[in-house]
Amino acid sequence: MRFVTSFRGNTVFLALVVGLCAVPAGYAQNARVAAAKARAAQIAAVLEKLPPAQQRHLSAAARNIIQFAHSDEAMEDSPDISQLANQLANIRSSPVKLSSAWPVPVNDPRTDFLFSVMTGFTQSETSTAWCGANVAVGFNDSNSLIQTLLFGPGGLSFSGSAFSTDGGRSFFDAGPVNPGPNLADFLLGDPALSCGNDRVFHYSQALASGVITPGGFVPLNGVAVSRSTNGGASWADPVAAVLKDGNTHIIDKPWHALDPQHPRHMFVTYTDFEVPAASCGGATRVAIELVRSLDGGSTWSAPVVVREICAGPAPQQAGNELSGSQVLVDPSGRVIVAWETFTAQSRGLHVSRSLDGGVTFSAPVRATGVFPTGDGFALQGGIRTNEFPSLAVDRSDGPANGTLYMTWNDGRFIRPPDVESFTGQYGYAQVLDIKSTDGGVSWSSPVRVNDDRLLALPSGRGVDHFMPAAAVDNTGRVGICWYDRRNSPVNLFVSRFCAASTDGGNTWNNQGIPGTWLPYKSADVFVNPYYLGDYDTVVSDSLKLLPGLLGAYGTVDFGTGAFVPNQNVYAVSF
Repeated sequence: MRFVTSFRGNTVFLALVVGLCAVPAGYAQNARVAAAKARAAQIAAVLEKLPPAQQRHLSAAARNIIQFAHSDEAMEDSPDISQLANQLANIRSSPVKLSSAWPVPVNDPRTDFLFSVMTGFTQSETSTAWCGANVAVGFNDSNSLIQTLLFGPGGLSFSGSAFSTDGGRSFFDAGPVNPGPNLADFLLGDPALSCGNDRVFHYSQALASGVITPGGFVPLNGVAVSRSTNGGASWADPVAAVLKDGNTHIIDKPWHALDPQHPRHMFVTYTDFEVPAASCGGATRVAIELVRSLDGGSTWSAPVVVREICAGPAPQQAGNELSGSQVLVDPSGRVIVAWETFTAQSRGLHVSRSLDGGVTFSAPVRATGVFPTGDGFALQGGIRTNEFPSLAVDRSDGPANGTLYMTWNDGRFIRPPDVESFTGQYGYAQVLDIKSTDGGVSWSSPVRVNDDRLLALPSGRGVDHFMPAAAVDNTGRVGICWYDRRNSPVNLFVSRFCAASTDGGNTWNNQGIPGTWLPYKSADVFVNPYYLGDYDTVVSDSLKLLPGLLGAYGTVDFGTGAFVPNQNVYAVSF
């Protein structure tokens, strides 16, 4: 029996959740799919209330949930489901130590096509945490969704992870991040990872949830934080850091950081889209907010507004948005939050500071203006793009201790006219970096990080360099990694590049990572067709025991066993 659903509405979801435990075993996966898609449809219905400008910049998690909700793919009741379960169990019981010379494979591809050649093979959008010999990597994973749909403990997960016990020289795939027993919980992805010591790691991600009340099912949207006490090998049930009414709030693009001086102190930021919002006259309220925990993530504060605006039909509000926040705690204990601001006229990166542990925040400082990349939404070849900031801070014992670095991709240098573009131009993306030596009050002029020629092609046009991330190691060495098209004469194929600076970001030594691939998309039916991910991270050893920099990233593999080109995760240290 095939099951195809495009359910919408809380009533359908409530009925399916309540009745799921009574479903015969042979049909359980279909009921779980129906419940999941009903919940996804409710989320999508709220997302689609947002103005088009806001929808374009929603996270990968949000865009993928819309794709999942509207897909008409079926899950098959089949006698082979038990055989698939046995195959999965055999794979999980015999983990493969994934290693190569350089770069290092992170996820185990043996499960990618176990269930389907239509979906379940996309791993990308990575976050890495490193403490001593132990490294954990989180990533969005459509295979985790399939596994938890079929065999999960109750909730669903679009979050995968892997771990290393040798400092990132080899990895074991840990499978789906545990969504817990609550049938209403759906871990939507968008990972951010951290570690306080070599055992305790944290993993934050977007969360859809809900509660059953006498009046019916009440959907909730928020951020979940999962905790590992074995270096990322397994994850406890998720804890909600924030939950809001899912009928009117979309919680998007979460991020989190620990205070290294007090590693049980955690800070989570996110974008809250409230639609409709009474405070904005029924239009959309967009806010960067923060919640904090002082007990290692067990309990969380009420939200603190860092910055909020109204995005509505008025001309002066058209295109208004705040998004892509990142948070860190500097060596002086200041909580620093950065984000991108969009208006109809301009874009910029802004920073706000808290001197009281995240209780209150200063007025935002405009760190730099930003020029849109690509057509303002996508790069050539249909790759989603943004100019979100990546924050890093120097924690070394050297003279640059406390220096903040911010990197992003920017289209300011080459902007030929383009009639298809939302901006009327195509901005070839370059990697830029700025720094602050006074805790984020003032910022330097931008320095270009990628060192190839601006007009790199014989046609006189440029190539794109996108999705950069930054970190600083215990010697004060600054590193940035990104995706790069300098090796493609048609600005299409993608390579990975990293750069290091030993003079505080004034000059950069570029280094190419082996491998060039076609950014093949639209192969996975549960993943947004523009999707290659929104970000990756670069990290140093949080314990300051080992020098060097490390980061995971996604590539498109065309190798043996790849029934279709598919995204997998690799890591490099440099």
